[in-house]
Amino acid sequence: MKKLFFILSLILTVALTSCGGEKKDAKTEGQENHDHADVYACPMHPDVTSDKAGTCSECGMALEKQEHAH
Repeated sequence: MKKLFFILSLILTVALTSCGGEKKDAKTEGQENHDHADVYACPMHPDVTSDKAGTCSECGMALEKQEHAH
C-alpha cells in the first residue's frame, strides 16, 4: 500500500511540474525578440511570415515587406 501511494504521488508530482510552464509558439517568440526586424508576409496568407524575402509556402506568391506601426 505504501508503494502504491508513493508511485501515485510521484506520478502526480511529475504531471504537475511538466504542465506548469507557459508555452509560446515560435512566431510569437520571434516577434518579441526582433521587434525592429523586417517582417515579410504573404498578401493572401498573412499568417505565413518570414524575416527575409521569399515565397509563400501555401501559394507561391512573393512575400511582401510589412510596415510597422509605431
